[in-house]
Amino acid sequence: MIGSAHFRQLVSTLSFSHRRKLSTSPSQTNIVFGANTDVGKSVIVAGLVRASGDDVAYVKPLQCGGSDEDFIRKHAPNASSTATLFNWETPASPHSAARVENKPVSDAQVLAALKRHLGSLNTSLTFVETAGGVLSPSSSSPENREPHHSLDKESSWGWVTQADLYRPMQESTSAILVGDGRLGGISFLTSRQSATLTALESLTTRGYDVNGVIIIEQGYDNQQAVKEYVSR
Repeated sequence: MIGSAHFRQLVSTLSFSHRRKLSTSPSQTNIVFGANTDVGKSVIVAGLVRASGDDVAYVKPLQCGGSDEDFIRKHAPNASSTATLFNWETPASPHSAARVENKPVSDAQVLAALKRHLGSLNTSLTFVETAGGVLSPSSSSPENREPHHSLDKESSWGWVTQADLYRPMQESTSAILVGDGRLGGISFLTSRQSATLTALESLTTRGYDVNGVIIIEQGYDNQQAVKEYVSR
């Protein structure tokens, strides 16, 4: 568990590689994606929530093992609302955890629950933290059987990526990408599912309005390369 002093140190190293706006218009919802698993999404979101006063909400649609909501509550106690919509005990990708525990959750269920929850909030700003990386699997279900679903032929439980799951909400939300500050985190590497530029391209080609790329720098100045890339 990260300590308060360490949290403050990490937040002080945050770097906006690209920022057009972090809108705070009424009922603004920002979906926070990660370039990869373990790039610090929860740390970033906690910092953003803590800097946003008391008129802010946090939502974790899919949680596998542990509780990111508990982390937010501890490090951003000013949040007026926090919620986890679906959770599994297995510390794995949602599509795998759902199969292991026989707890299917379809795309339609996730989106309906999220829209319903967002509609119940009275806050002016909400951060929705996704699971894993941009192209990490979402939850699986036998109801996910459209042509665009990746399908396990034995179980017939299909899934889509995180980026594809939330596409129907693009018109009412903005996206924030948490980049990878580690060595090799600028571009795609075979040892990682997706890194910063690959993740950014995945979001923009799907039509997301990416308001910012935020990186916890780890001594490799990845944010400068991202700045140069997006300023072309």
